[in-house]
Amino acid sequence: MTYLGGVAPDHPDVSPLFGDWAGLAPLHFHVSDTEIILDDSRRAAERARRAGNRVTLTIWHDVPHSFYYMNALREAWRCRAEVVAFVGAALRQM
Repeated sequence: MTYLGGVAPDHPDVSPLFGDWAGLAPLHFHVSDTEIILDDSRRAAERARRAGNRVTLTIWHDVPHSFYYMNALREAWRCRAEVVAFVGAALRQM
């Protein structure tokens, strides 16, 4: 816990999960079901929803972390297409 530098582990400076999620732009989380950050992604999406934000959480099956950069994976192409569609929809609603 040296990296905390005396700051409580539930302080927003340590983890954004404990910060103020109100008033954020629409969010779209992408995570693999094999990642250690899966539960944090679920928690973040839930925190954002409870704060009244529009949130999408896509959980991909059996792909590695940062899979969306791996052009050899079909899931990468689908993920990037989802991101483009999400951003386009968010911009149209502004």
